[in-house]
Amino acid sequence: WGNIPKSFAPGETVNAQVMYYMPITGPVNFVAEKDGKRYAFKFEYPKLPDAKPGDGNGGPITSCEGVPISQIKVYPEFPKGTHAAQGDLIIDGNGVYKAKWWSNKQPSVSSDYTKVCSL
Repeated sequence: WGNIPKSFAPGETVNAQVMYYMPITGPVNFVAEKDGKRYAFKFEYPKLPDAKPGDGNGGPITSCEGVPISQIKVYPEFPKGTHAAQGDLIIDGNGVYKAKWWSNKQPSVSSDYTKVCSL
């Protein structure tokens, strides 16, 4: 990630490039660390606890960026009726997206938005 912080929200997929040299059967003893927490493959570390979706405290996510989930529009509805404006939140699939600027595109497939929470 080049020392650039990335989101590591519950239930979110993180893509990372791993470089290894042949011959090798595959990456082993792979551990990712973020904010003092360690994440690894369950088959290699069976005694680690399973990650659970939610707010990190065992409960469901009830808000995103201080806004209750129940107050955030769900795509194909838009916060401004026909579009989202800069800073607007919108739910698409299992994520909450924040508009970077005016947009009437689908959040999960558009670069007009940034994913800010996973549901």
